[in-house]
Amino acid sequence: ELQKQQNWVREVLVKVEARLTEIRLALPAPLLKDLELAYQKVPSPSTNTKVGLAERLQVAVGILGDIYAFDKKITVTESLHKSFNGEEHLVTVLYLGLGQAYYVGAHDAGTGRPAPKGWQWESQPELKPRIRKAIEMAQGNTGEIVFVDLPVRLKNQEGGNNE
Repeated sequence: ELQKQQNWVREVLVKVEARLTEIRLALPAPLLKDLELAYQKVPSPSTNTKVGLAERLQVAVGILGDIYAFDKKITVTESLHKSFNGEEHLVTVLYLGLGQAYYVGAHDAGTGRPAPKGWQWESQPELKPRIRKAIEMAQGNTGEIVFVDLPVRLKNQEGGNNE
């Protein structure tokens, strides 16, 4: 009976680990950086690992917990973004959970969305003042909290996009 349960846990865990590996590149950069060590402990699906089930389960649950926590908050960070001409510029990025981001820098501003092979960034310089305002509020650098009109792209159930 115990062996049956262990086999079931192993089967489920292999699926969870495969899915975690699959979604890795779609995670926001600051979260991915925080999960770097944990992801090193996730065995690839083709690997015959000697790591015990308890440790593997602990790693998977830890990663899922961190992903869930990131999705429930607003994160502001700085990073390097390539501009349309290939040059890298320092920008401030505002992540709304796992699904939407906005960036602003000295030379550009725009939006970001997760994609299977990494985040897709779209230059929208006309949003610069609004994105700056949203970032100031998220950082607590303004005394007033106001509505900031920014575009949000949602996936509908058929897989298309709604703006």
